[in-house]
Amino acid sequence: MTSGLSSADFAKRLDKTADDTEALLGKLLSDTLLPDEIARPKRLMDAMRYASRGGFKRRRPGLVVESSAVFGVARDAALLAGAAREGIHCYSVVHDGLP
Repeated sequence: MTSGLSSADFAKRLDKTADDTEALLGKLLSDTLLPDEIARPKRLMDAMRYASRGGFKRRRPGLVVESSAVFGVARDAALLAGAAREGIHCYSVVHDGLP
């Protein structure tokens, strides 16, 4: 039994999630304070943006979003979890590169 979904449809959804993740990371890593924050050190935010933004395929968040859909998780919540997962990945890549 097939679901009627083509691999092209899946690839389009992954690309959309990649774009949405990039936009969400841009918002989360902006210099604008969130309601419960007291500071966002510019040097730290610049480093976080440099390590995590731009030019990536963002397949990890796509898989989080697609897997979450199977269990009925709202896309916005899944996208936030996917962005967090991407942040952890970017941290680990940077950390592994340190002396």
